[in-house]
Amino acid sequence: MAGMRDYTDEELALVRKSFGGTFALRDRCLFELALQTGLRVSELLSITVGQVYQYGKVAEELAIERKHMKGGKAGKASGRTLPIFAPTRPHLLAWLERLAAMLKVQDVKDIPPETPLSMSRVHHKDGSRRAIARETAWRIVKAIARENELPGAVGTHSTRKTLARKAMQWSKDIRVVQRLLGHKSLQSTEAYLKSLTDREVWSGFQAAMSAA
Repeated sequence: MAGMRDYTDEELALVRKSFGGTFALRDRCLFELALQTGLRVSELLSITVGQVYQYGKVAEELAIERKHMKGGKAGKASGRTLPIFAPTRPHLLAWLERLAAMLKVQDVKDIPPETPLSMSRVHHKDGSRRAIARETAWRIVKAIARENELPGAVGTHSTRKTLARKAMQWSKDIRVVQRLLGHKSLQSTEAYLKSLTDREVWSGFQAAMSAA
């Protein structure tokens, strides 16, 4: 999303301490999953319990259907499969255990697999469970940004920008970043990285000036 910036490592530490309320575990789970995978908010909100919990344990991989991806349509090219790293799994399990209690089932394995991972307190008209809306996800992120007085444009896309920065720092290869983000064009990845460059340049300049 144009204009959104990434989180600094210091800001990530603040945000991780700031989730609260009945759905704190859900929101922390989605934040960690977003940060690790770089998924867009629409992709995150499409995830069901059955996609992340299989055979009595948190899955090691997550498959996103093409129809839920940007510009995707059912029946076209295949979606994406991403790993779920070990540090992310405890956050998923903590929320799933809480979700099982909320749904009054005995165990996580008893949660209907079609249940949205980002389950809302609101139901569909037919009574089925629904995911939180994109606007709700946005409000959660913005409330935490205000609480911690985070400057600039912080939103649901900031986790994706953060992954782009960390991937570039690690790989030094824009094509690796492109693969991780699932961009079709290198130009999209270049635009992402350009939006991060100015702050990093100024930070480096400030450090150099302080040392002078």
